[in-house]
Parts: sequence; structure tokens; C-alpha cells
Amino acid sequence: MKSKIAVWVLLLSAVLIACSKDDNKAGVNQPVKEAETPELTEEEASGVLTEYQMMYRDVISDAEEDGQLTNYSSTETIKEELLTVLTEKYADTVISDFFQKEDDIVSTDPLEQPVWLDEELEYSLEQITEEEYALTQEQTASSNDLIQVTYAISWEEDKWRISDFYQQDVEDESTTVEQPEDNSNQSAEGSDSEDSNSYEANHSDEPATDETVTDDEEQTDRSDQDNDESINQNEQEHVTEDDSAQIEDGSTISEENAQNLVKEYLNIPDDSELHVVVDHTDEENDTYVVHVFEVVENENDSHTATLGWYVVDRQNGSVEESM
Repeated sequence: MKSKIAVWVLLLSAVLIACSKDDNKAGVNQPVKEAETPELTEEEASGVLTEYQMMYRDVISDAEEDGQLTNYSSTETIKEELLTVLTEKYADTVISDFFQKEDDIVSTDPLEQPVWLDEELEYSLEQITEEEYALTQEQTASSNDLIQVTYAISWEEDKWRISDFYQQDVEDESTTVEQPEDNSNQSAEGSDSEDSNSYEANHSDEPATDETVTDDEEQTDRSDQDNDESINQNEQEHVTEDDSAQIEDGSTISEENAQNLVKEYLNIPDDSELHVVVDHTDEENDTYVVHVFEVVENENDSHTATLGWYVVDRQNGSVEESM
């Protein structure tokens, strides 16, 4: 009898040990699910921008007539509040554009504020990547010009935050009038040609020295024009000579060359006031992210206005607009 009990005890122990091993294996092999980025709806995107607007206006609500903010002793305190709805990089941009600190006094110009979303106007929301969206809207600026504004909204630290903003002018089609084809020059040229032919017919006995000189002058003008075009072409080839050589030999292009490629892509002349700067390198996609902006000068301060973002392939030099 004792031997039978011992056998049953051994069998039960073996079963328990086997079950324990299976449970451990199941726990080890079970993959850990990563938190998925939630989809951003138009209502949520509008809510993010509304929260930013209310927070900003609350910060400047105590501004005195000279713009001094009596409730803040440093811009870092303002930045901490902005970080609840902005990314750190864009919060730095907002602080730089709209707030000043001098002699422990923080100030702002209440009339100079970011461009806000107009909820009464239509807007569109486009997904750029899994963690980034772009909300675009056309508005009328204070100068009565039609502009297109874009707010970049990114998923960061388990929350949707505004990560960038830029605007560009939009041609108002309602004010564009199609001009009729101007044939006056052609008519005038035809009249001059007829008069010239008539004159030659009535004065065929006169020497043709004037006509010969005219032909020579036209030939000289054409030659000068060809030379100018050749010089311009050579200059353009010279600007991109280093870029092309670097791309052809298979090496990674430099940041300076990436900036030149974007200038060429947008036909930005060297004497332009636009700034074309490599913002950062996207190592995952092996690209440069280039920021094109201008500096807007006001009476007492200045701020940057983004015109666009562009992506340059570090291997082949191709340029694409980011959004």
C-alpha cells in the first residue's frame, strides 16, 4: 500500500513540474506589445490648437502697456507652460519670436501673436507619418493678403503636440483677370514691315549700306545674346559642379551642398533674403531636413517666418517637399 501511495505522489509531482515549465515558457515567449500611436481626428487637432491659443493668451493677459509681464521673471517659466501643448523645439521658437527678456524683465508685444486657427473657416488634416499630421487652412492676413497656414502636430510623450508652423502666400483667383492677347505690337510690326517694303520698292536705286549695317548689328546682337546665355549656363553649372561631382562618386553629400540643391530646386538667387539651412539629419531615412525661412523685422524685435521644409537624399541629392 505504501508503495502505491509513493508512486502516486511521484506522478503528481511530475505533472506539477511539467505544468510549471509550460507556464514559464509561455511567459518568456509572450511578446511585449508596444503602445500604438492613436489616430488624430480633426476635432482633436482643432482642440490642440485651441488649447495652445487659450494658454498663450492667458500668459500675456497681465501684460502692461509697455508689454512687461509682471507674473513672469524668466522665459523658462513661460516655456514650462507651453510645453504642455508644444514640443520643446517649437516652444523655443515661440519664445524666441514673441518674448524678450532684458534686465530680469520679461516682455512681449500683445499685438504680435502667432497665427491662430479660424474655426469658422474650412481646414484640412493630412497624415504625414504615423506620428505626424499637418492641418492646413487658408486665411486672410492683416494685410488683406490671402495666405495658407500649416500647423504640424506630432505625437510626443503620449500626447499630440504642435511641433511647427509655417505660412505662404496664395494667389487670389478671384482677383486674377485674364488679359487678352496683345496683338498691337504684331500689328505695329506688320505695318512697319509694309512701310519698309514700300519704301524699298520706291527707292530701289539707293545704296543698300543702311540695310547691310542693320544686318551686321542684328548678327552682333544675336552673338552677344548667345554669349550671355553661355555665360549664365556656365555659372549655373559652376554652382552645382561640386554637388554633381560628389553625387557621381557615390559619397554622401555635405550639408552645404544640400542647401545649394534646395536653392537650385526653388530657384533662389544668391542675393535673396531667404535663409536655407539644414535643420537636422534624418539618420533613419539617410536624408537632410532643410528649413527655408525669412526673418521678419519689426520695430523692436524680429521673428522667423517658415516658408517650407524640404528633404534632400544624402546619396543621390534628390529634393522633395516635406509637407
